[in-house]
Amino acid sequence: MRIIIYISIKLFISSSNGDDGVDSKSKKKNPTTTKEISTSIAYETSDCFLETERDSLSYLLGLESSKPFITDSVFSLFNKKVIIRGFEDELDTYSKNDCIMKVQSFMTSPNIRKDTAFSNDCARCIGRLNRMEFYNLYNIFHQLNLLDLISIRSASQGLKDGLLQK
Repeated sequence: MRIIIYISIKLFISSSNGDDGVDSKSKKKNPTTTKEISTSIAYETSDCFLETERDSLSYLLGLESSKPFITDSVFSLFNKKVIIRGFEDELDTYSKNDCIMKVQSFMTSPNIRKDTAFSNDCARCIGRLNRMEFYNLYNIFHQLNLLDLISIRSASQGLKDGLLQK
């Protein structure tokens, strides 16, 4: 089971557009094992050092998760820094249903999108909902005893860096 999930993650990453923001010169492979990769990634907003392949894969999952907020015509309207603030909110400090209702209202009404205060509140809800999804994924890996395949810290950093790219 562990091998299937690992292969699935590798296939997901290889099927992406191939540009993971990593400078190929900065990759260093340990010749004795294929699981260890050291990568240094520098963005305008972050100096992230990924010590293992697990960190790199997790970071890339987070980075890929940020793409809809940059490319989608409606989601790209959100203030990315507010999304990150919502992502950093503690899980028990808000209602998932309230967040979903706000996002649905924003998505269905072009007029409501003009309200900056509501738009920012909705952006924060988007960040909160994404944090819930990250932790749901973490819990699934935990139940399958596969926590050695994902790093929530690296995935979170990938999402944040992806949102702050220009």
